[in-house]
Amino acid sequence: MFKARQEAGDGSALSETERVELARLRKEVSELKMDRVFLKRASLFFAQEASDTNESLSALTQPRTRGCSTAPMHPVRRWE
Repeated sequence: MFKARQEAGDGSALSETERVELARLRKEVSELKMDRVFLKRASLFFAQEASDTNESLSALTQPRTRGCSTAPMHPVRRWE
């Protein structure tokens, strides 16, 4: 509406209600941008956490291929 007034050559500024609405909308845009940044960071965090969990689970379920033996890793000491 402000641009239409400027183009028409009216030259009048925004009315009080328009200024109040503009301030409210600018505040809302600012809050939405902050929410978007927060949600983006949260999604990256949870995606990384899920990726780390999947990697650790797959490492546990994968069969060992190198150095795999049935012998214990440390020798068992038997007391006589």
